[in-house]
Amino acid sequence: MLLDHYLPLWDVTKENSAALNCSSSPSISILYSIDFSKSVIIKTLFLIRGLPSNTITIKKFIDVGFNLLQEGRDELVIGLIAQPWKPTGNLKRVSRLEFINFNEADFVKIGWNFRIDFDRIKQKLNVSTTTRVVSTSKGARIKFKIYWFVIGFFSGIIRREMLRIIKNHILISEEFDKGMNIK
Repeated sequence: MLLDHYLPLWDVTKENSAALNCSSSPSISILYSIDFSKSVIIKTLFLIRGLPSNTITIKKFIDVGFNLLQEGRDELVIGLIAQPWKPTGNLKRVSRLEFINFNEADFVKIGWNFRIDFDRIKQKLNVSTTTRVVSTSKGARIKFKIYWFVIGFFSGIIRREMLRIIKNHILISEEFDKGMNIK
């Protein structure tokens, strides 16, 4: 997993996945075309947090402060260095190498991946997301745990809803592709 390169150790991790029957594996780049603001749940939770909610895409995450760390054939990794317990989040824009080496006290490093794993024999596709958080100091760890106690449940709702949308997008794309191959 590419995420291991950026956050091999963590204080908090959450994994979610969704499986579907599928005859082929889409490119990981399909994620860039998905607008998660179609979900009333996600849109509402973003509004409550004060985040932009008119368009919610991977590109928008990068525009507002996430760093694109790596894109592989079947995995996309974005990262964030922040103080999410503060109203503005105090986001840091960094390079991949700076992300790995960052250790300024009182911050957290958040790694978030999306993976698409395809089993050709079983014709099964598994779409998953893993979020990892590591604190750069004891103070940050305490602040983040309090923040996560309040936000963690809602973050889980967002991740599961995103997977549902990705799954539906892939299924619709596959049906469209099948329709285009009519002989």
